[in-house]
Amino acid sequence: MATLGELKARIAREMDRDDLTADIADAIPRAIEFYAASRFKFNENTATITTTANVDTVALPSGLRFEDNSGVFITVGGFKYQLEKVDRTRLQYWQSTQNLVGQPVEYAIETGQMRLFPTPNQAYEILLLGVYDISLPATDNNSNAWTTTAEDLIAARARYQLARDVTYDTEMAGSALTAAREAFDRLMRETSRQLTENRTAANW
Repeated sequence: MATLGELKARIAREMDRDDLTADIADAIPRAIEFYAASRFKFNENTATITTTANVDTVALPSGLRFEDNSGVFITVGGFKYQLEKVDRTRLQYWQSTQNLVGQPVEYAIETGQMRLFPTPNQAYEILLLGVYDISLPATDNNSNAWTTTAEDLIAARARYQLARDVTYDTEMAGSALTAAREAFDRLMRETSRQLTENRTAANW
């Protein structure tokens, strides 16, 4: 299981290049960004946001890539109720024609915000299960899921990017892309197995 520094050293070793320090440092976050919106067993998480009375929108949690349609819940009287996701145009039409205020039952996502209907009549806590960003480790001595659980994936994708864009090594680019696909498929199988066995669950 690698730290960020160990991941960099691995990529340099596998490319047999000791002159790509800056390029490797740039390739790793690019590789992470390429896969950041994919659901893996390690980037599924929950976060909460709180509504404001008489305001029909609320900012989405920081780092949320996408929410699960069946994983958005509002807390009312100590109980959680699922909110239904609807088309934002339809929701805006209802708001403009009905102008209801009360406990929200539906939502839509638009421009980094959640729009609710009816408009909240008080502050409500909303929980969102979904895929969230995991930032690059802060220093070479640190690690996180991208450098440990997904180490093979990020190393292979970074090698592919470097071979394609920096060293122009077609053969290495092809082998690295194959390795990245194999690593991606393995992580997806592990994620599917974990979800099937119900070991990945919301933290509530």
